[in-house]
Amino acid sequence: MTPPPSPADGPRPGGANGVVPILPRPRLLAMLPHSHAGVSLDDDPNRVSGFTLLLAPAGYGKTALLTEWLRDRDEALIRISCGLGAASDPWQPIARALKALLGDDHHDHPTPGIDGASSQDAALTLAAQLETPVTLVLDDYHRITSPEQDLALADLVQIAPRLTLVVSARRVRILDGPLVTGRAPVTVLDTGDLAFTPDETAALAKLSERAIDARCEEALQLAAGWPLVVRIVLGAEATPVTAHGAPYPELHRFALHSLEIIGEVARRALLATSRIDAVTLQGAAKFIDAGIPETRSALYELLELGLVVVNTDGLSTEFSCHPAVRDALAARASRSISADQHTMLVTDRAAHIEPGAPFTAFTLLCTHGAYSEAELVLANHFTLITDEGPTALAVIRTLPDEVLFTLPTFAAARLFLEHDDPRLPQSSMQDLLDRMDRGLQRRLRQPDADAEHGEAAARVKRTSIALAEGLPEALHLPTLAQAMLSARLRGNIAGAHALAMQLEARLIAAGADQPPSTRNDSITPRAASGSHFFYLREIALTAMLVEDFPTQRRNWARLRSQSEELIERPWQGFPPASTRTVTDPESGARWRAAAIGGLALTAAIDGSIREARELLAELDEITPDIIDRAPNTSSHHGDLARAVLAAEYCDHAQLELAAQRLLSSSCRCDSWRPALLVAQAAFQRRSGSAATALADLDSHRSHFTGAAATAGSPWIRTLVHHQARLSAEIGNFAVAERLLGTLPSDHPSTRIERARVALFASNDVQALMLVQQEHERTSVRQQLGRALISAIAAWNCGRLSEALDEFGVACRLIDRHELLSPLSGVPHGELLALAVAATEAGIDAADRTLVHIRAIPEAARAQRRAALTGMEQRTLEAIASHRNINSAAEALFISPATVKKHLHAVYRKLRVSGRDEALLQASRMGLIDEAPGDVPAAETLDLRH
Repeated sequence: MTPPPSPADGPRPGGANGVVPILPRPRLLAMLPHSHAGVSLDDDPNRVSGFTLLLAPAGYGKTALLTEWLRDRDEALIRISCGLGAASDPWQPIARALKALLGDDHHDHPTPGIDGASSQDAALTLAAQLETPVTLVLDDYHRITSPEQDLALADLVQIAPRLTLVVSARRVRILDGPLVTGRAPVTVLDTGDLAFTPDETAALAKLSERAIDARCEEALQLAAGWPLVVRIVLGAEATPVTAHGAPYPELHRFALHSLEIIGEVARRALLATSRIDAVTLQGAAKFIDAGIPETRSALYELLELGLVVVNTDGLSTEFSCHPAVRDALAARASRSISADQHTMLVTDRAAHIEPGAPFTAFTLLCTHGAYSEAELVLANHFTLITDEGPTALAVIRTLPDEVLFTLPTFAAARLFLEHDDPRLPQSSMQDLLDRMDRGLQRRLRQPDADAEHGEAAARVKRTSIALAEGLPEALHLPTLAQAMLSARLRGNIAGAHALAMQLEARLIAAGADQPPSTRNDSITPRAASGSHFFYLREIALTAMLVEDFPTQRRNWARLRSQSEELIERPWQGFPPASTRTVTDPESGARWRAAAIGGLALTAAIDGSIREARELLAELDEITPDIIDRAPNTSSHHGDLARAVLAAEYCDHAQLELAAQRLLSSSCRCDSWRPALLVAQAAFQRRSGSAATALADLDSHRSHFTGAAATAGSPWIRTLVHHQARLSAEIGNFAVAERLLGTLPSDHPSTRIERARVALFASNDVQALMLVQQEHERTSVRQQLGRALISAIAAWNCGRLSEALDEFGVACRLIDRHELLSPLSGVPHGELLALAVAATEAGIDAADRTLVHIRAIPEAARAQRRAALTGMEQRTLEAIASHRNINSAAEALFISPATVKKHLHAVYRKLRVSGRDEALLQASRMGLIDEAPGDVPAAETLDLRH
């Protein structure tokens, strides 16, 4: 019983000769059962029935394969086309055929429908009595497949060892599933087996005498081995590609003909699959406005015809249009599907795949213009999407300008992704920031939202924000993070820090610091890799600008912990819908590198040198490629930490390596350059003179003007502090005071540097008073600097007990953190004397500190200027006013010889050799008014505002 040709076979292949020959397929024949004719059951008593399932849509050559296979069979054959006439119940014709084969010796067996037995029971009873091999072929089994029928076939092959069963179907229910295959071994030849291989396609083209040109090759690629379509392509006449015609006319005709043979519900479902990469059963039902059973039947029909393919990951099932017909059907659908219907398809699809494939959902929504929905996906999975780097940036760059003005998360993503691109001018970065500000303003609850942009941007910088009513909850944290980022980039560091504290508080309230087992689902590692990592990094970087070391460490540590959790979690692979290229473990590794680099830089700036060294050792064990791919400028944090440590240990090779990586990198390093210059100057000071280091530092000062100097960067403040310190060491106290006067006077480190200047100027009482006013000792460096200055000032004032106590604090800090560079920043002679006294007094760790002090190179040992006596000061002022000894003597009412004696003492204390040099040095030290021709060592920038 042979079924008629299916309408789904489409147009008959034709061409020059009108026929594409049938291709022999020996590889498939070898997979089918061999003949058992003439083989006695006694020869193999354990033999079970052969059971083969040919399972593929229409057009995969199942019938042709069976015909070729049966041609060589010597055993008896029963072939039934299911679902036609009496074969609607196949068991009755099976039983009748089996009874006929058994002959008169089995006339006592019941005849179904005649003797009262069910046809299935009768067939099973007769099959068990077979003594000679029999082949049973069930064609078109998809017409009658059901769980009951499928299980009954399993029973049949179990009890009939002489029976070879071959089932040909476009679709089955459970026949290929474990409930059946667990009871009877089944050989399944599915679409992957029955599709033409490239070699078979080439062989068929040769038999068809068809040359495969470029257009034909592309059409065959779309056919994906579907034998019916391959034959259509090879049978079609070669036609040139026209500007306005279909690129593959044979596929276009096949697709449109296919639309004519399916029902209306199936037609609408097929058009829906052509407009998007995949749809779910529920999505298709919603689109065609039909019930689930009706939609399921329509999709089954399309699956059987091969027009739709099914994708499943065990958790969900999706349906996609076959690529051979997608383009033609999509063109038809664009004329029959409204914009609203199309948007519904896209948003439903994106919502379905977002949990497992957010990048795919984001790209899909952007491509189809669903920008508001795309922003929500980007906000929920910011880091995961930006992990894709150039691919994500290419998608965002195609968005209309209006989208960046109204939806600030897109502008934030561009700022994040493009920050490392030196080819992008600063004006473009400023424009992106302006766009983000405008979008943020729409989300802030302000009555004058249409005010001038400058005012709106200023409001974004406020230390607290009120979110607009109706704003989705998913955008609350992103909006807060974007406001923080905007304030920081605009230079409102205090406002950015306050916003960072709000953001951190909200994250903690949501359970960010809880163990994974108790953590809120919104911040699990999968979600964390989507957005939360970005928040932690930006909070830490904002805290870095105000030297909030606890907040820095806390958030870098959380980032490290959660990224390591992402690395260690078993990777399940990408879901079928995913178009990501960065795996979860790879993403976790990148963010772990960012966290370790951030922790190392925090420790180095803080002065915890031992901790920074250990963290850099960990960072050096990470693959360089992972470090280079760390998000945004994170890869440079480790290099900055390396530069600080190189200056600390006087390691020229490491300093050069850090400088080379920072200055040759593709990032915008203006914000980091002051820190590198300070490290280079510190190295140069410890290996040379203070004057040389200061001159080199001053030569680069003009580089940091405008925005770079007024952004509130701690690096600029550190640069000014270092200039003031070096100026004080060479006795240029006036310039040192002028430099420190450009900074906010209430900053802890500025107070300490003013005390240092007083210490070098031999004004011990003032130095002691200044450091005693400082109680906000936030960093290890500040604590150590305060302790050393207090100890030496107290020592010089004769307050021995206080000096030893403060020096003991310094020794413990040095011992714990290996911070040695501050020892070179105070007068060496007094420091050495104090260290010897502390060692003799048994101060803890004083002996080890004494070793470090004695190891300071001669050139790096700072010396302070001795204080002038009252008469020496008056002599200096007289010489400055009168310019010769006799006139100075008359003004002072002393002899010229006495003037010379005092003047020689001034020369000795100022470390000069002549009058003009003494006057210049005295003016620099602030002992007299500025001498004629004296030029300040550096221009100053007022950074107080």
